[in-house]
Amino acid sequence: MNNERLKRLRELALIGLETEMAMIVKEIAEIKNELSAPQTPARPTRSSPPRRRSHMSAAKRREASQRMKRYWAERRAGKK
Repeated sequence: MNNERLKRLRELALIGLETEMAMIVKEIAEIKNELSAPQTPARPTRSSPPRRRSHMSAAKRREASQRMKRYWAERRAGKK
């Protein structure tokens, strides 16, 4: 009697393992199918418009240049 139970238990375990193996084989086939499918390139999405670069007018550049020349002249004069 004990031998019959052990045999039945093994049969049930085998059925469970075969079912699990069938599911794994199916998953492998799905993954292989996904990998062999042509890939479409992902398009980048923009949540906001690109930043615009601010341009300095010639007068503003001249002003900044003069200001920096004064700054560095004062720094050089302070070292001596």
